[in-house]
Amino acid sequence: MNRQAFLAARRTGIGSSDAPRLAGVRPFGGPLQVGEEKVGPQEEDDPSTAMRWGLNFEDAIAKAWAQDTGRKVRRMGLRRSKTHPHAIAHPDREVLGQD
Repeated sequence: MNRQAFLAARRTGIGSSDAPRLAGVRPFGGPLQVGEEKVGPQEEDDPSTAMRWGLNFEDAIAKAWAQDTGRKVRRMGLRRSKTHPHAIAHPDREVLGQD
């Protein structure tokens, strides 16, 4: 999924980055900002240095962890709750063969 598709998918529900802002317990924006991000014009901020490092090394870290633990992992896409369709998640990886 490219960055634009990822950002569009995030607008379709409430994810783990949104929930603490909606509850007012995260210092990086509040409920109004979440609402603006969900329904307002799409503006993409430049990724921070930490975000760029994370994106650049995500695959290498997942492969190294799999080698170190002997477990298999696979990339995951957007997940949506069947009982609460507004609740979404985008986990980076899934560990195979484990609950």
